Amino acid sequence: MKYIVSVCSALLISIVSTNASANKAIAKYCGGDAQRYCAEVATGQGRKYRCLLQHRYQLSPACKVTLEVATSFFYQHAANVCRIDIKHLCNRVRGGRGRIVSCLNRNFNQLDKGCAAVVVKVTGRPARIENDYSGD
Repeated sequence: MKYIVSVCSALLISIVSTNASANKAIAKYCGGDAQRYCAEVATGQGRKYRCLLQHRYQLSPACKVTLEVATSFFYQHAANVCRIDIKHLCNRVRGGRGRIVSCLNRNFNQLDKGCAAVVVKVTGRPARIENDYSGD
């Protein structure tokens, strides 16, 4: 069984190489689980994804593996997108246990747009509203 999971993980890593591919893989391998556990959850800003993670112990094996791979890919992507903000705002924060995400969330108004979008997806916090008021 472990061998099958390892092979599946390797295949999924090659499939889940972009965010769009990750979303397709989750839809394909977790569709039934999402319907079962997250039907009432609105789509967008990672809400279904977070719902699936909350039910991770009840999910089908294919969905569990898909979420693990997608989560790994997402955090690698997030670290790349937010690397400047992490270095500038969270350089004294020790990684692990969500401390970096918490630091980024605390400094949300100082993040660049790409990193802010990642924080919105990870935390579910509302996206910031851009104010075009110039103070005339």
